[in-house]
Amino acid sequence: MTLHPLNPYDLRTLRQWQRGYPYPNPAEAKAFTVVVDGNPIAAAGIFLRPEVYLWCAPDQDPRVLMTALRLLHDDLAKKAKALGYNEVDAQLPPEIAEKFGRRLERSFGWIENKWRTWFKRL
Repeated sequence: MTLHPLNPYDLRTLRQWQRGYPYPNPAEAKAFTVVVDGNPIAAAGIFLRPEVYLWCAPDQDPRVLMTALRLLHDDLAKKAKALGYNEVDAQLPPEIAEKFGRRLERSFGWIENKWRTWFKRL
């Protein structure tokens, strides 16, 4: 087995392997490697997606907080687009995920990612 960078033949093969899952476009990866043994066997890529974090004053009036969230949401969406991003991620702590996640969906048009995430410190 050997490694090589992504090429157009690999792209066709990888698209067939997706099985309907919403994978990103491999060509947009910052780094990508394909394992081959004549034909592709496996591949992996590194994609950069901005993460959004929110800090809020405790015990804030819900109407004031909602106005603040709307202002932050609109401003950061413009800034992310200006930086060339077409999507952002927000990972919510389990204790607020259900309630605040619904708020993100209903009020701001966010979509829940059905994929569980893991991280690794390098």
